[in-house]
Amino acid sequence: MNNIRFYVNMNDDVLRCEYHEKIDGYKFNLIELPNTILRKKLADFLKKYDEPEVKEDGDISIVTFYDVDVSEMDRLIKRSNKYIKEYNQKAKEEFLNKQKEAEKIKVTRKNKFRKMFIRTSASLLVTLVAYASSKDIIKNINYQNDQSINTEDMALDNDKNYENSIFLDNSNVFIDDTNNNSNGNEDMENNNYQEVEIPSILPPLYDMDNELTNDNLIVEYDQTFYLNADNWIDTDKFYVANAYYSETITKMANRYGIDPALALAIGIHERGLHSEYVDAGGAIGLFQIQVEGIWNWNNKEITAYNFDKQAYETVTITRESVSDVFENIKVGCMMIQDLLIRNNYNIAKAVTEYNYGVNNLNTVINTCSLNTGFRQDEFNDINNLEWLNYRNIIHGGDPEYLENVFKYIPDGSILKFTKPNGENISFLYTNTRNMSNHRL
Repeated sequence: MNNIRFYVNMNDDVLRCEYHEKIDGYKFNLIELPNTILRKKLADFLKKYDEPEVKEDGDISIVTFYDVDVSEMDRLIKRSNKYIKEYNQKAKEEFLNKQKEAEKIKVTRKNKFRKMFIRTSASLLVTLVAYASSKDIIKNINYQNDQSINTEDMALDNDKNYENSIFLDNSNVFIDDTNNNSNGNEDMENNNYQEVEIPSILPPLYDMDNELTNDNLIVEYDQTFYLNADNWIDTDKFYVANAYYSETITKMANRYGIDPALALAIGIHERGLHSEYVDAGGAIGLFQIQVEGIWNWNNKEITAYNFDKQAYETVTITRESVSDVFENIKVGCMMIQDLLIRNNYNIAKAVTEYNYGVNNLNTVINTCSLNTGFRQDEFNDINNLEWLNYRNIIHGGDPEYLENVFKYIPDGSILKFTKPNGENISFLYTNTRNMSNHRL
């Protein structure tokens, strides 16, 4: 027996199309095509087949046709797969274009992390050194002729306004030459530049060269979270996203009491690069906020505790608002806090629910409980991950979403969270793939 389901809203838009087949096993396909084509297919099915089954789910009508022609469905699936392939190719090209743009920030890999390089004229070098000294960034910069300037001997008035002289952030390098003399301008015209290597004023979340050397340092954490995952830290996708978004993600994550490393990892896996366009699945932006489809957030509210304001904050999510990267990150972090609270800070379930949704996650947990004998409350143990083996019963979700997120978190990271009541909780992430003979 097989069937095809169309999820239709009040405007006759087809929000989702699914094909189910129970012949020699179970087959599920999500048919992804432009809405105009799906609407035409629905009209064709209404003419060709007997009266369909129609169920109402709020403002959504679920129209199901049974015993449809298998060969026709195979052609439809092939057409959908071709469309998805073409869409992914466009998304890949967009990603590569964004990577080229990322080169403008002069981020280069060195010993597994990147530093920024800027080029400046000799006349601007003193200004740069002085500014860097005030921020405790660099101690000295060498000239080409082995000459050096010791910035410790240079003093700056901290009240001085440097807005017209130099500005650096985590994603761009800008130098305003308005205060330079004519010699400096001549240097620039003659391309008499010095290359200076400096770390970012707002450093990335991870400094791979920074190793703990203090044997007496005691690192405290509440629990250890064990997971078997890949390690994709040393990838372009990680470095580019970290360079672009770490400052904003850190700010928003701290505002809502979640660990920046976890928020960054979710953003990287969800998309890696922000886009203001809604994708074929109805999601938008770095954190892939769902604004189209059956269960979307458009014109709905999200509430989270804002630690900057020391009060709960509610925002209305719209397609227009989350097309902005800063609002997208903010809403993503608010959602992560909400998921953590709902799952009592079980990070495995909270992260999975970001992808599966609450109903699908409950289905997974319930199925696991029925088949294994574990009680529901036993899955509150962060390391009782038996339910991971039942994630594939949900169609349309990513059955390895949890592992795919944590591949962007370094083994040995301590993830820290603050609950709205002020209680702190922390987890030591241990990747069991790096452990020998380890048993959960």
